[in-house]
Amino acid sequence: MPSKRDVLALFTRDELLTIVDRYALSPADRRAKDGLVETVASSKKATLAALLSELSRERLVGRWLPDYEQRRARLRELGPSLVW
Repeated sequence: MPSKRDVLALFTRDELLTIVDRYALSPADRRAKDGLVETVASSKKATLAALLSELSRERLVGRWLPDYEQRRARLRELGPSLVW
């Protein structure tokens, strides 16, 4: 199972800033993504379950499957011709 830091490393800097503001955390430097990851990862208030519950399913799947949208588009294209 991935650690909290592994998951947070997949967030964008802007997403991390939103989390920092929501939980009123105080990072040493708001400009560096690594510092934001470290601040959120060490926070007891910002649990991994709470962070993931705020993201949409499509956003989460898109993070771990970068070609998700391409695959969905291809299935939509092939949809009518597929035989089950």
